[in-house]
Amino acid sequence: MGSIETVLRVVNEFTPTGIIALIVAIVGLFVWKNPLKAATAPIEASLDQIKNNHLHDIPRLADSMDKAVEVLQRIELRMAEEFTFIRTKLDEK
Repeated sequence: MGSIETVLRVVNEFTPTGIIALIVAIVGLFVWKNPLKAATAPIEASLDQIKNNHLHDIPRLADSMDKAVEVLQRIELRMAEEFTFIRTKLDEK
């Protein structure tokens, strides 16, 4: 208990700049002891997924994209025909 009181007395005598320096030193120690392990975990998981070749669905996705493009082109052509019909009707009046 005496050591805690001593630490609190020493910290109480610090200037605001000294307190900021102490906080930076504590954060620096945490980072130095455990460097970026939490920040790199998602990246490592993504790399493991690529290393283990979990990309086998890409050909199927490409085929479905081609089908979607064909459908969208048909819709575009149909819309152009409908707009032409509407413009024709409006010009007649």
